[in-house]
Amino acid sequence: MTGTEIILSPAPDLQPAPLFTPTPKAARRVLEFFTAQVNNDHTRKAYLNATRRFAAWCDRHGIGQLADVQAFHVAAFVKELQGEFTAPTVKQHLAALRMLFDWLVTGHVLDVNPAHAVRGPKYVVKKGKTPVLTADEARELLDSIAIARKTGAEAEEPALIGLRDRALIGVMTYTFARVNAVLQMKVKDYFVQGRRAAGCASMKKAARSTRFPVIIIWNSTSMNISPLPASPAIRTARCSARPDARRESSIRCGSRTPIG
Repeated sequence: MTGTEIILSPAPDLQPAPLFTPTPKAARRVLEFFTAQVNNDHTRKAYLNATRRFAAWCDRHGIGQLADVQAFHVAAFVKELQGEFTAPTVKQHLAALRMLFDWLVTGHVLDVNPAHAVRGPKYVVKKGKTPVLTADEARELLDSIAIARKTGAEAEEPALIGLRDRALIGVMTYTFARVNAVLQMKVKDYFVQGRRAAGCASMKKAARSTRFPVIIIWNSTSMNISPLPASPAIRTARCSARPDARRESSIRCGSRTPIG
C-alpha cells in the first residue's frame, strides 16, 4: 500500500501578495492569519485588499523584501491613501497591516512590527447615519396600523397583532431602542404607571448594557400577557414567526424614511 501525501493550498481568493510570502513559514503564517484569525468574510476580503494594495505600493517603490519594510514606508503609504480614500477606509488599511505584521512577529517571521508606531487619520463620528423619523412620519406610521377589527355589523374587537406592532414601533421610535432590545423585554419588566402601561428595556452596545424606561402603547388585558415573569412581553402572533410589520407599515402609510 502506497502512502498518499495531501497538499493543502489556499483558494485563489485567499492567495496573499508575494511580498508577504518570502518563505514557506511566512506563507503558512499569513494563511493562518486570514483563515484562523479573521472570522468575518467581509473583514477578510477587506484586509486582503488592503495588504495587496500595500504590496503593490511597495513594488512601485522598489521594496521587494518583507524584511525591508520600515515604519516610514507604512506612514508614506497611509499618507498617500488619505488623498484617495475616506478616513475610515484609510484606518481600515492601517488596521489590516498592523494586525498582519503583529501576527508575523508573534510567529517569529519578523522581528518588529513596522506599522505599530504609525498613526492613522483622526475620525470622529458626530452624527449617526441611521435615518430618523420626523414627528409627522412617526404619527402617520402609527396611525396606519389598525388596532381594531370589525366582528359584525357594528361590533369591534381589539386587533392584537396591530396593538403589538404599534407598541413595538412606538417604543423603537420614541426611545431609539434597537428592535432586539425591545423584543428581549420580559413580563417581569412590565408595570403600570398611572393609567399607562410601562416597562424597562435593556440595550447592549459596545459591551455595555443600558436600561431605560419605555411607555408601552397597548392594553395588557387585550394582549393577554402571560403571567410567567420570564416570558416575553411582546410575543409573536399565532402562525407568525416574529413581529415584523415595520416595513409593511412604512410602505402602507407612504413613509419615505426606511424602517429597520
